[in-house]
Amino acid sequence: MDREKYVEELRKALITAEESAGKYNFVISRDEQNKACHFSYERNLKDGSVISEF
Repeated sequence: MDREKYVEELRKALITAEESAGKYNFVISRDEQNKACHFSYERNLKDGSVISEF
């Protein structure tokens, strides 16, 4: 995915709007060993498939 498309998808996922309601699932996890946090999201497509973004 090119940068512009990625940034646009991320913007849609993070900005609450009626158009994105129910389309995204978010996961925030923490790696205790490395003291790092990880954020990922999934976009639910109309056909039932899912695209994971990190």
